[in-house]
Amino acid sequence: MPSPFPGMDPFLEDPGQFPALHGLLIASIVSQLQRSLPPEYLASLDERVWIGPGGRNVEPDTNVLRREPAGPASFAENGAGGGGTATLLAPGTAPLILTTTDDPHREKFVEIRARADGEERVVAVLEVLSPSNKARGPGRDSYLAKQHDVLGTRQHLIELDLLRAGQPTTALPDDDRARVLRDVPYHACVARGDIPNRYELYPIPLREPLPRISIPLERDTPPIALDLQAAFDRAYDDGPFARRNPYGDLGHVTPPLSAEDAAWAADLLKTRGA
Repeated sequence: MPSPFPGMDPFLEDPGQFPALHGLLIASIVSQLQRSLPPEYLASLDERVWIGPGGRNVEPDTNVLRREPAGPASFAENGAGGGGTATLLAPGTAPLILTTTDDPHREKFVEIRARADGEERVVAVLEVLSPSNKARGPGRDSYLAKQHDVLGTRQHLIELDLLRAGQPTTALPDDDRARVLRDVPYHACVARGDIPNRYELYPIPLREPLPRISIPLERDTPPIALDLQAAFDRAYDDGPFARRNPYGDLGHVTPPLSAEDAAWAADLLKTRGA
């Protein structure tokens, strides 16, 4: 069952749902590229790793457990520097002390590589921005470092931003972003590695399908088209989103839609019987 929205589904921007969409969308894009690339090219998955919470719940990577000694009775002091109140612990009720460390956060992206004489070279990098890429912290720092590294080469950088919340993050200069993307919630940005200061921008309104974008390759090879709507539709169908989302309640959209967009979405969902 397809999403009831014509393009990006704003219900899926929720931080609890977007990671699933991110992984499925990356896989769908790789599959589509693999069928479209010339024989001497390939699409490959790679991942970026950083340590820290990264805007999500963190589970322990290492657990260090220590049992307080149990005697006839012991006192535990609360407060810094040994001050505070003393609590009597009855025998057998001493707690286990748990220490946790942040686990590695892994995020996948796509590399388009050219093969010649048994060797491969990266031609383009394709990123789907995640909530952690757009929030202050180690996830954003790691992403910006990668972005800087790619922009310093002749590789093309393709970025897809399907999130209304967070800091502006794609390589598009801020002045151009404010001028061109005014009131447009999503966009794709292609920074050409072979043409300095050249950005190919695809504004993506909420009420329209995702576009087909041009993926540049090497200078002597014509670009190929990537159908973002087809990739999104496949990711949506492969995921749990149709069963999970209460499309009758726009209160579950995070961040909330504007009053005008909420009225449009309510009419759309009613018309489509969502």
